[in-house]
Amino acid sequence: MARSSVSGPLQKLEKLHPHLMLLYSAIMGSSLLFFFLLLSLVMSLVRGLGHAVVPKFFVLSTLVILVASWLASRLGPNFARDQVQALRQNLQWLLVCGVLFTLSQGLGWYEMFGDGVKLTKNNTGTLLYALSGLHLLHLLGGLAFNWAQLRQAHRMAADPVKALLVFSSQYERTKMKMLAVYWHFLDAAWLVIFLILLFTL
Repeated sequence: MARSSVSGPLQKLEKLHPHLMLLYSAIMGSSLLFFFLLLSLVMSLVRGLGHAVVPKFFVLSTLVILVASWLASRLGPNFARDQVQALRQNLQWLLVCGVLFTLSQGLGWYEMFGDGVKLTKNNTGTLLYALSGLHLLHLLGGLAFNWAQLRQAHRMAADPVKALLVFSSQYERTKMKMLAVYWHFLDAAWLVIFLILLFTL
């Protein structure tokens, strides 16, 4: 009995596509990096190694990335129902959200800099820049992947045969799932960062 309960999750793990497994492994590694940076930030606050404030534009970033996560959750159903136009629209809006998030992060950094939070003079500020910058770097990777999927969706909309081939491909379904999972990771990572900043700074 115990053997079957252990083999169940292991069998599911074995059935995962290698690219999806690689993505999950990368997410785990990135999560550890975010965790240790957040821990360092909290420790620097406890020791009084500088000051920082939560920029108002980080609130806008949070709202934007929540919308992005909602849009990403629609990609799977769009793909499963062969909805080319809806898929293309959601990918377009997801790209817009990513650009808006990037702009709001830049404005947030500008706001921090104006409040005297410098990279070299303030350990807490340095860690805050590092955390938000690392997240933004991850987001740029998601934007590149999103752009590639959007280009394919445009080709699918123009060519029904191409659309049929893509929708019937298990690998293409996996790629869409990977994009959705990655956006949810970006959303969860930023929410954790934002909430910790909100209650510790």
